[in-house]
Amino acid sequence: MPIFQACGAVFEALYPERCAACDCRVDRGVLCDACEVSLYPIDAACPTCAIPIDSPHPIVCGTCARTTSPLSSTSAPYRFGGVLADIIRGLKFHGKTHLARSIAKLTRQPLIYASAHCDLVVPIPLHWRRRVSRGFNQVELVARLAIGRRALSPALIRTRRTETQMSLDPAARARNVHGAFRIGARWRSVVAGRTILLVDDVMTTGATMHAAAQTLRDAGASDVHGFVWARAEAP
Repeated sequence: MPIFQACGAVFEALYPERCAACDCRVDRGVLCDACEVSLYPIDAACPTCAIPIDSPHPIVCGTCARTTSPLSSTSAPYRFGGVLADIIRGLKFHGKTHLARSIAKLTRQPLIYASAHCDLVVPIPLHWRRRVSRGFNQVELVARLAIGRRALSPALIRTRRTETQMSLDPAARARNVHGAFRIGARWRSVVAGRTILLVDDVMTTGATMHAAAQTLRDAGASDVHGFVWARAEAP
């Protein structure tokens, strides 16, 4: 047996894989069988906003049919809820950075697929004060683990520290993030004419993604697509 395989076997014996939700031992994957039951993959969704729909085929939802979005499309592999919601909250609000690897494993293939025809992958940025207090940007961290640092572009800058969106109604969410992003000076020429994949953690009303996508459009991006780990229902 080659030395690296032997070392890998010893490592796995000493540090077996653990379920990201309940921490029990698992033989494969990210979640144990009991926790995986509450992981809700999205089958059919609106191609513009990724809201799950009760249809065997993706169709544009009523809201997107009546409005114009700066996003050409949005995809999300999972609904927000169950153990995935717990894992995301653990990473985002409780500093459990080891969970980033689990989310990266769950979202890697959908993210690779979504980014296949895009020139740049741009994570939604945090304001620098929030990044310092949190210690990391969870979206950037997971994307880096999933597809590598070199694939990511820090083109967007958050210009002010906005309120947490969770407690706000849809109209307040839109006001909260209006004008909250700008393009870094040296990235303007890079963004212009490019197809961009904008990445965030959870999409609810889409206010944050729309504000960021509009900033990229205003800077000359030819096309902006969205990708989120999970799609939540609007309040």
